[in-house]
Amino acid sequence: MQELVYEIEQTLQNLKKSISGRYSVAKERAKAEYEYRTALGREMAMAKAEGMAATALYEFCRGLEVVADLRCKRDILASQEDYLTELIFYYRSELRVLEGQLKAERQGL
Repeated sequence: MQELVYEIEQTLQNLKKSISGRYSVAKERAKAEYEYRTALGREMAMAKAEGMAATALYEFCRGLEVVADLRCKRDILASQEDYLTELIFYYRSELRVLEGQLKAERQGL
């Protein structure tokens, strides 16, 4: 029974780390989204001022290295956030299983 209690404690610690990690990554992703959108808007304004056709403006500016790097950073952080969200779900499920095992053990099953 002590092993199960220890496993529950470890899972709770992992869950806590995942939740705080997700929060940090979400803040970074929001900042990266802001940087990406402002850079894209700035580049689009400059390209439009230089006379670029409106139909090609968006795709051209997304392909600029500065903008593409910011988009890549944003997408990586979004993937990390998704991963941490799934990890939180995993630890929650693991906790339910461990709690069920502990309950069964207490009942002598």
